[in-house]
Amino acid sequence: MPLYDRDYMRDEPSRKRVARSWLPQWTALHWIMAVNVAVFLAQHVAGLGMAIDPEGRSVPMGGASVNALLEGQFWTIVTSLFVHQTIVHLTFNLMFIWWAGSRVVSLLGSKVFLNIYFLSGLIGLVVQFAVSYFILDSTMFTIIGASACAMGLVLAFAAIMPHESVTTMLYFIIPVNVTMKHLALGFLILNATMGLTALVWHVAPWAGVASFAHLGGALTGWYYVRLLGYGGQPMTYEQLWNQQSAPRPRPQRREVARVRRSRPIPAAPEIDEGAVRRRHQSPGRSVSPVVEEIDPILDKISTLGMNSLTESERRQLEAASREMAGKDKPSVRGL
Repeated sequence: MPLYDRDYMRDEPSRKRVARSWLPQWTALHWIMAVNVAVFLAQHVAGLGMAIDPEGRSVPMGGASVNALLEGQFWTIVTSLFVHQTIVHLTFNLMFIWWAGSRVVSLLGSKVFLNIYFLSGLIGLVVQFAVSYFILDSTMFTIIGASACAMGLVLAFAAIMPHESVTTMLYFIIPVNVTMKHLALGFLILNATMGLTALVWHVAPWAGVASFAHLGGALTGWYYVRLLGYGGQPMTYEQLWNQQSAPRPRPQRREVARVRRSRPIPAAPEIDEGAVRRRHQSPGRSVSPVVEEIDPILDKISTLGMNSLTESERRQLEAASREMAGKDKPSVRGL
């Protein structure tokens, strides 16, 4: 995305800028955060959208499952991305969404952020449903939370800047500096380990965690920014800024470019200035000296194009153009 196509680089009219000064300057990231918090408060504080499961526990409605989709509740694939079971679940997801999402918005814009958020969540659901149905032979597995979306944003930022150094808290106590590449790899290994062990050990404490949804969301975020052209050579903020601010070259078809390269450049034909002068000095035709001077140049342009002119011919053509424009300008007389 070009630098000046982003929201914060657009120059708005003064009236619209003044009107927006009275409103909060929110991006898509702020709205996603606000919706997650609002849904949690509506369900767990106001008691709206809650249900009782077969075990007698109060659970939030809006989760996605194979059974719900078979019953026609297709909206759950979206609502499940904003529903959380506990305050800890919500807090951790919002921390990662804010931390990685703010960097994605600043680098790629709000539209890309939203695409990664929803695509990571939806594909994460598909992966978890496939594992539950084909391996566990279960259609009752209900998925809630924005963890897959958060993982997609983390992997997206890691793909853009794999060597960016961040500080993490080991065991929530020891600060450790790691690169985004190693942090993303650690998340992938952790979720893959939890998911595979849960397939074998069904009573594992983490068996209820949708680890394969996390993996699907993470790989979706990584692959999405790869499609945008990132993730190859290591990128820095300075290189990204220079890349976005530089003017884009005009697109050119490869076949046309190949033909042009293989076609020999024709030699400039010799201009018979005497013939040109005789043509313009035919009986009954009046030609100004300016036209006589630039006429060979115009013939050269029609034959070889504008790029064939020398610097002196260009200056002569510009001077003649200014002279002719001055003669054609109508005079204004005072009343």
